[in-house]
Amino acid sequence: MLKSRTVEATVMNCKVEKKVERGCPQGGVLSPLLWNFIMDDLLKNLREKFSHACSQGFADDLAILQAGLDGFTVVSLMKQLLNFVSKWCDKVGLPLNPHKIESIWFTNRKIKPK
Repeated sequence: MLKSRTVEATVMNCKVEKKVERGCPQGGVLSPLLWNFIMDDLLKNLREKFSHACSQGFADDLAILQAGLDGFTVVSLMKQLLNFVSKWCDKVGLPLNPHKIESIWFTNRKIKPK
């Protein structure tokens, strides 16, 4: 499942094959289970090391909720969390796409902290 796989694509009469070095096939029956094995380790580590935050995985996404008294506190804690996630991803060989990271502020203040 994870080794010695070949993927192919055909467009018009042109067929291209490539050996896949790692990962799970998209839409594979075992792919969600294998992903859960990997993500479970990250979620467990986040719960143990950052009890002040709430983390939740869904499909191939991760959401982290961090509350604080002020914007500086929230930003400081989230930087620690994101650094941990980045290091964990490097350790297990998963690329982290910074363009897919979003932050959403929920506040009763009118000005978003910088």
